Amino acid sequence: MPRLTVTNTMGCIGDTIKPVIVLDTLNAPPATRNVTNVIVGNSETKCYNASQVINIAGNGTLFFVLSGGNTTFIAGQKISILPTSTVQAGGYLWGYIAPNGPYCLTPSMPSTTSADDPESTGIEKPSFKIYPNPTAGNFIFELKGNVANDLVTVEVYCTMGKKVMTEILNRELKHEFNLTGLPAGIYFIRMVNGDKAETAKIIRQ
Repeated sequence: MPRLTVTNTMGCIGDTIKPVIVLDTLNAPPATRNVTNVIVGNSETKCYNASQVINIAGNGTLFFVLSGGNTTFIAGQKISILPTSTVQAGGYLWGYIAPNGPYCLTPSMPSTTSADDPESTGIEKPSFKIYPNPTAGNFIFELKGNVANDLVTVEVYCTMGKKVMTEILNRELKHEFNLTGLPAGIYFIRMVNGDKAETAKIIRQ
């Protein structure tokens, strides 16, 4: 182990031995991680890490842990949980400051998503797209055809983390949703297909 020796102006000598942890550069966590527009659903467990700072939500984005969800954050220096983060009753959020790790080097799902910039053409995700976005009320949810199961659950959440709509699509690749009766604002569309979940933001004008 490395030894650090220090001598002061009076000639006094002190030393210490500390373990040094060397992370695999291929798997090392990023210095800063921004976790935005994520919904952790019932029975889902996610782990997010950064060697220095984790920022959760903020800048017009949101982070939800729904009842039954479990999330762990591990950072080397700081974890910032911003006011637009919500943990429902029965959900869990754990935060640890660990300068030398260990980190969750392989999160259970992609751990960082950036805020979506709404465009009239809509938002496109690996498994689905939604359009138009923003919308005056109606929008189209369209699967790309690479889903694992015939049954796909689509949930709509408001900014307070409340589920306002649920549809189960059975071999239906395109479905029209109607937000006309809901207040104007930001909503989150969550697609669940087997053990896979993806989330996108939509604006109701």
